[in-house]
Amino acid sequence: MPTKRKGLTKDHYVPFDAHIASQSTLTAYGKLIGGGESTPSALGVSHPHRVGEALNKSLVFGVQIDNQCVKLPSPQEVALPEPDGPADGCGWDPAQYAVWKNLPRNWTTIHFQSQPKLLTTALFRGTERPAQQSLGGGVTTDFGAQVKSIVENWANMATEPPGSAVLQSLWASSGIGGTFALAAMNLAQTLNSKLSSHILGSDISATTTVDQLIQML
Repeated sequence: MPTKRKGLTKDHYVPFDAHIASQSTLTAYGKLIGGGESTPSALGVSHPHRVGEALNKSLVFGVQIDNQCVKLPSPQEVALPEPDGPADGCGWDPAQYAVWKNLPRNWTTIHFQSQPKLLTTALFRGTERPAQQSLGGGVTTDFGAQVKSIVENWANMATEPPGSAVLQSLWASSGIGGTFALAAMNLAQTLNSKLSSHILGSDISATTTVDQLIQML
Protein backbone atom coordinates (compact mmCIF):
# COMPACT_ATOMS: atom_id res chain seq x y z
CA MET A 1 0.00 0.00 0.00
CA PRO A 2 1.46 3.43 -0.97
CA THR A 3 2.87 5.49 1.88
CA LYS A 4 0.78 8.57 2.72
CA ARG A 5 2.89 11.66 3.25
CA LYS A 6 1.30 14.23 5.51
CA GLY A 7 0.51 17.58 3.91
CA LEU A 8 1.35 16.52 0.32
CA THR A 9 -1.11 16.50 -2.57
CA LYS A 10 -0.94 15.20 -6.13
CA ASP A 11 0.49 18.60 -7.16
CA HIS A 12 3.67 17.73 -5.29
CA TYR A 13 4.32 14.77 -7.61
CA VAL A 14 5.38 14.34 -11.22
CA PRO A 15 4.20 11.23 -13.08
CA PHE A 16 6.90 8.56 -13.12
CA ASP A 17 6.54 7.96 -16.88
CA ALA A 18 6.90 11.68 -17.63
CA HIS A 19 10.03 11.88 -15.46
CA ILE A 20 11.66 8.95 -17.29
CA ALA A 21 10.69 10.38 -20.70
CA SER A 22 12.22 13.77 -19.89
CA GLN A 23 15.54 12.12 -19.08
CA SER A 24 15.77 10.18 -22.35
CA THR A 25 14.17 12.51 -24.91
CA LEU A 26 14.36 16.08 -26.13
CA THR A 27 12.16 18.54 -27.98
CA ALA A 28 13.44 20.25 -31.13
CA TYR A 29 12.29 23.48 -32.79
CA GLY A 30 12.97 24.28 -36.42
CA LYS A 31 11.77 24.12 -40.00
CA LEU A 32 11.33 21.50 -42.68
CA ILE A 33 13.54 21.86 -45.76
CA GLY A 34 11.44 21.80 -48.92
CA GLY A 35 11.92 18.71 -51.08
CA GLY A 36 13.96 16.99 -48.37
CA GLU A 37 11.73 13.98 -47.74
CA SER A 38 13.35 10.54 -47.98
CA THR A 39 12.38 6.98 -47.13
CA PRO A 40 14.14 5.19 -44.27
CA SER A 41 15.46 2.61 -46.75
CA ALA A 42 17.11 5.37 -48.80
CA LEU A 43 18.77 6.95 -45.77
CA GLY A 44 19.61 3.74 -43.96
CA VAL A 45 18.03 4.97 -40.70
CA SER A 46 14.52 5.12 -39.28
CA HIS A 47 12.84 6.66 -36.26
CA PRO A 48 12.64 3.99 -33.53
CA HIS A 49 9.00 4.77 -32.74
CA ARG A 50 7.83 5.53 -36.29
CA VAL A 51 9.46 2.72 -38.23
CA GLY A 52 8.72 2.92 -41.95
CA GLU A 53 7.62 6.56 -41.91
CA ALA A 54 9.37 9.06 -44.16
CA LEU A 55 12.12 11.22 -42.72
CA ASN A 56 12.54 14.88 -43.59
CA LYS A 57 15.66 16.95 -43.97
CA SER A 58 15.04 19.53 -41.26
CA LEU A 59 16.75 22.62 -39.91
CA VAL A 60 16.85 22.67 -36.10
CA PHE A 61 17.28 26.09 -34.48
CA GLY A 62 16.88 25.15 -30.83
CA VAL A 63 16.03 22.40 -28.38
CA GLN A 64 14.41 21.91 -25.01
CA ILE A 65 16.37 19.44 -22.91
CA ASP A 66 16.10 18.79 -19.17
CA ASN A 67 13.43 21.53 -19.09
CA GLN A 68 15.98 24.05 -20.38
CA CYS A 69 15.49 25.98 -23.64
CA VAL A 70 18.69 26.14 -25.68
CA LYS A 71 19.18 28.12 -28.90
CA LEU A 72 21.80 26.45 -31.06
CA PRO A 73 24.81 28.59 -32.08
CA SER A 74 23.97 27.80 -35.70
CA PRO A 75 21.05 25.82 -37.20
CA GLN A 76 21.78 22.13 -37.77
CA GLU A 77 20.47 20.02 -40.65
CA VAL A 78 19.28 16.58 -39.54
CA ALA A 79 16.82 13.93 -40.70
CA LEU A 80 13.68 13.99 -38.52
CA PRO A 81 10.19 12.47 -38.73
CA GLU A 82 7.08 14.54 -39.37
CA PRO A 83 6.85 17.39 -36.84
CA ASP A 84 4.18 17.29 -34.15
CA GLY A 85 2.83 20.66 -35.22
CA PRO A 86 3.63 24.37 -34.89
CA ALA A 87 6.09 25.38 -32.16
CA ASP A 88 4.46 25.63 -28.75
CA GLY A 89 7.27 26.54 -26.38
CA CYS A 90 10.64 28.18 -25.67
CA GLY A 91 9.48 31.41 -27.33
CA TRP A 92 9.58 30.07 -30.89
CA ASP A 93 7.01 31.68 -33.20
CA PRO A 94 4.40 29.01 -34.12
CA ALA A 95 3.80 30.82 -37.41
CA GLN A 96 7.43 30.26 -38.40
CA TYR A 97 8.69 27.18 -36.58
CA ALA A 98 7.62 23.57 -36.04
CA VAL A 99 8.15 21.31 -33.04
CA TRP A 100 9.33 17.70 -32.73
CA LYS A 101 8.53 16.21 -29.32
CA ASN A 102 9.98 13.22 -27.49
CA LEU A 103 12.91 12.64 -29.84
CA PRO A 104 15.17 9.95 -28.36
CA ARG A 105 18.47 11.56 -27.34
CA ASN A 106 20.46 8.50 -28.37
CA TRP A 107 18.77 8.04 -31.76
CA THR A 108 21.31 7.67 -34.57
CA THR A 109 20.02 9.82 -37.43
CA ILE A 110 21.64 11.62 -40.38
CA HIS A 111 23.49 14.91 -39.78
CA PHE A 112 23.90 16.93 -42.96
CA GLN A 113 26.79 19.40 -42.96
CA SER A 114 26.75 22.10 -45.61
CA GLN A 115 29.67 24.50 -45.86
CA PRO A 116 31.46 26.27 -48.71
CA LYS A 117 34.63 24.54 -49.91
CA LEU A 118 36.84 24.46 -52.95
CA LEU A 119 35.52 21.82 -55.34
CA THR A 120 38.79 19.89 -55.20
CA THR A 121 38.71 19.88 -51.39
CA ALA A 122 35.13 18.59 -51.36
CA LEU A 123 35.80 15.88 -53.95
CA PHE A 124 39.08 14.58 -52.62
CA ARG A 125 38.55 14.91 -48.87
CA GLY A 126 38.74 11.51 -47.21
CA THR A 127 40.29 9.75 -50.19
CA GLU A 128 43.31 7.56 -49.62
CA ARG A 129 46.52 9.50 -50.06
CA PRO A 130 49.64 8.04 -51.64
CA ALA A 131 53.03 8.28 -49.93
CA GLN A 132 53.95 11.92 -49.35
CA GLN A 133 57.32 13.65 -49.41
CA SER A 134 58.46 14.33 -45.87
CA LEU A 135 59.91 17.65 -44.81
CA GLY A 136 63.41 16.08 -44.84
CA GLY A 137 63.14 14.95 -48.43
CA GLY A 138 62.45 11.26 -47.70
CA VAL A 139 59.22 9.38 -48.25
CA THR A 140 56.67 8.70 -45.53
CA THR A 141 53.11 7.45 -45.38
CA ASP A 142 52.38 9.15 -42.05
CA PHE A 143 50.40 12.10 -43.34
CA GLY A 144 49.26 13.13 -39.87
CA ALA A 145 52.86 13.43 -38.65
CA GLN A 146 53.63 15.82 -41.52
CA VAL A 147 50.68 18.02 -40.63
CA LYS A 148 51.69 18.08 -36.96
CA SER A 149 55.25 19.02 -37.94
CA ILE A 150 53.95 21.94 -40.00
CA VAL A 151 51.70 23.08 -37.13
CA GLU A 152 54.66 22.78 -34.74
CA ASN A 153 56.71 25.19 -36.85
CA TRP A 154 53.74 27.48 -37.49
CA ALA A 155 52.97 27.82 -33.76
CA ASN A 156 56.64 28.22 -32.78
CA MET A 157 56.51 25.07 -30.62
CA ALA A 158 59.40 23.02 -29.26
CA THR A 159 57.54 19.70 -29.49
CA GLU A 160 54.90 18.12 -31.72
CA PRO A 161 51.34 19.20 -30.76
CA PRO A 162 48.82 16.61 -29.54
CA GLY A 163 45.89 15.87 -31.80
CA SER A 164 43.44 17.38 -29.32
CA ALA A 165 45.22 20.75 -29.26
CA VAL A 166 43.08 23.69 -30.47
CA LEU A 167 44.87 25.67 -33.18
CA GLN A 168 43.78 29.07 -31.91
CA SER A 169 45.15 28.24 -28.44
CA LEU A 170 48.45 27.11 -29.97
CA TRP A 171 48.71 30.37 -31.90
CA ALA A 172 47.85 32.47 -28.84
CA SER A 173 50.74 30.78 -26.98
CA SER A 174 53.21 31.14 -29.84
CA GLY A 175 54.24 34.67 -28.97
CA ILE A 176 54.32 35.60 -32.66
CA GLY A 177 51.38 37.97 -32.50
CA GLY A 178 48.86 38.97 -35.16
CA THR A 179 45.26 37.91 -35.64
CA PHE A 180 44.30 34.25 -35.75
CA ALA A 181 42.47 34.80 -39.05
CA LEU A 182 45.71 35.88 -40.73
CA ALA A 183 47.63 33.09 -39.01
CA ALA A 184 45.07 30.54 -40.25
CA MET A 185 45.52 31.85 -43.78
CA ASN A 186 49.29 31.46 -43.50
CA LEU A 187 48.90 27.93 -42.13
CA ALA A 188 46.58 26.99 -45.00
CA GLN A 189 49.06 28.34 -47.56
CA THR A 190 51.91 26.37 -45.97
CA LEU A 191 49.88 23.16 -45.92
CA ASN A 192 48.83 23.60 -49.54
CA SER A 193 52.41 24.29 -50.60
CA LYS A 194 53.98 21.35 -48.78
CA LEU A 195 51.20 18.76 -49.02
CA SER A 196 49.42 19.69 -52.27
CA SER A 197 46.20 20.17 -50.32
CA HIS A 198 43.45 22.66 -51.14
CA ILE A 199 42.37 24.19 -47.84
CA LEU A 200 41.32 27.78 -47.22
CA GLY A 201 42.22 29.87 -44.20
CA SER A 202 38.50 30.33 -43.59
CA ASP A 203 38.15 26.53 -43.25
CA ILE A 204 40.22 26.72 -40.06
CA SER A 205 37.96 28.01 -37.29
CA ALA A 206 38.68 29.12 -33.75
CA THR A 207 37.74 25.67 -32.42
CA THR A 208 39.54 23.50 -35.00
CA THR A 209 41.86 20.94 -33.40
CA VAL A 210 44.99 19.42 -34.93
CA ASP A 211 43.19 16.11 -35.52
CA GLN A 212 40.28 17.91 -37.20
CA LEU A 213 42.74 19.76 -39.41
CA ILE A 214 44.26 16.46 -40.53
CA GLN A 215 40.76 15.18 -41.38
CA MET A 216 40.05 18.33 -43.42
CA LEU A 217 43.04 17.89 -45.71
